[in-house]
Amino acid sequence: MQTSPREHLALGTSLWARGEREAALLALEAAVAGDPVLVEARNNLGNALLALGRPDEAIDQYQAGLAVAPGRPDLLYNLGNALAAVTDAAAAEAAFRAALALRPDHAGTHNNLGGALRSQGRHAEALDCYRRALELNPDVFGILNNVGSTLLALHRPDEALPMLERAIALQPDYAEACNNIGGAMLALDRPREAIDWFRRAQRLDPDNAQARFGEGLGLLSLGEFRQGWLAYQARWQDPRFLQDTPGYPDAPWLGTGPVAGRRLLLHAEQGLGDTIQFVRYAPLLHRWGAQLVLQVQTPLVPLVRHLADEVVAMTDTPALDPLPRYDLRCPLLSLPLACSTRLATIPRTVPYLFAPPDRVAAWRHRLHAPTGLRIGVAFSGSHDHPDDALRSIQAARLLPALARPGVELHVVQKDIRPADQAALAALPGVCRHDADLHDFADTAALLAVMDAVVSVDTSIAHLAGALGRPCLVLLQLAADFRWLRARQDSPWYPTLRLFRQTERADWSGPIAAVGDALEMLALRQRTQGGIASP
Repeated sequence: MQTSPREHLALGTSLWARGEREAALLALEAAVAGDPVLVEARNNLGNALLALGRPDEAIDQYQAGLAVAPGRPDLLYNLGNALAAVTDAAAAEAAFRAALALRPDHAGTHNNLGGALRSQGRHAEALDCYRRALELNPDVFGILNNVGSTLLALHRPDEALPMLERAIALQPDYAEACNNIGGAMLALDRPREAIDWFRRAQRLDPDNAQARFGEGLGLLSLGEFRQGWLAYQARWQDPRFLQDTPGYPDAPWLGTGPVAGRRLLLHAEQGLGDTIQFVRYAPLLHRWGAQLVLQVQTPLVPLVRHLADEVVAMTDTPALDPLPRYDLRCPLLSLPLACSTRLATIPRTVPYLFAPPDRVAAWRHRLHAPTGLRIGVAFSGSHDHPDDALRSIQAARLLPALARPGVELHVVQKDIRPADQAALAALPGVCRHDADLHDFADTAALLAVMDAVVSVDTSIAHLAGALGRPCLVLLQLAADFRWLRARQDSPWYPTLRLFRQTERADWSGPIAAVGDALEMLALRQRTQGGIASP
């Protein structure tokens, strides 16, 4: 007797429950072939395909089922999951919203809608979805973790921590929540505790690259370079670091084997400030006998030509850039590991970058005669930086506080945001130069004619330090690892002085201290006829 489609469906469902996946798949496919409008068979076949890592085929099954039964919230929910699996977050969002219109009290749909929104960078909306899911199902450790991790993305670690601790209380072996607690501890400036949580996450999940990377950040921030640089290598197992990086066919040189007589490619990664900071290793490698090729961001090319035998520009799509010829290669931020750098052995000789003399002369000619201490100011960095909301300061907040007697303010950054444009229009005494800054050689020359620089944690601070210019740097409470902890100086840059927050998101103390420091410098200039490093 011939097996009916419903019997195939029942068999497939039973086989799947017993873990016989391939046999179950064949039975479900037979059910759909026998009755293409059997919606339950379409749904179960879609679930099986999705579980087997075939989301595109699962989408076809869910959509075929919805063509027959458009009012099925479970089909819409499953379709949303499959669309999320193929990274079509906008379509997944639409499917989840359609499911919620039919079944508004389904915690899983609210939770997964939050995931689709987070994939689109809409963290505040995602948080609302996760909180609604938590109201409907308050003791699900995964939802608690989602609330906590989204609060972290919104720079609210003090709120995130209790949620993540609740998740761990419900599921002590939850590696992802351990990793997120490590992130919260870092954000709260508790690096030692962060390291412990990152290590716990790795014990539970030895392949957790984010936890290993987080451990590296914690160690480096405490100056524990021996283990820290090694752990920092885990960034190359994290998609966030790979998406804008060329695909190199070989493993990097990390200090094993000689470089004398070899053509060594040093290639940029991450931001402009990172390149400026770590290109300092070029002279050392030259002394070791390497022939150097530098691959850096286009705006930095004129400033680093003297450091290498060849300099290659990296475009806005570095993954598509042709690779220069080389024998060995090393990412710039892996050089401290390759060179066995410890705090005492940081190459700290400055300047190692130099402003072109003709451009310095052009700035001297362009600027009016100084009326006081010339101070260059950079109040914001790249808007795309994940911590930008923590490190940048509104021009309307910073500049008036720096306007002290005998101080002349010059904006030395090129990119100025609309809100800051309006603030600068209301501050006619502040000089702007963004229209005349075409690359970092122009910026370096402008810094060279300043008496000192005030900067948030952005590339301007690194440039000032690499040029050997006096610079006062305003730092958030949980500052980036390179600024270490509990110190006002930088072992990377002898001419920098650090002004740190003592409370999260409270710039009042550092801003006032920098203003006072400028006032003292201006007084020293008037009474002694010159200034020293601040």
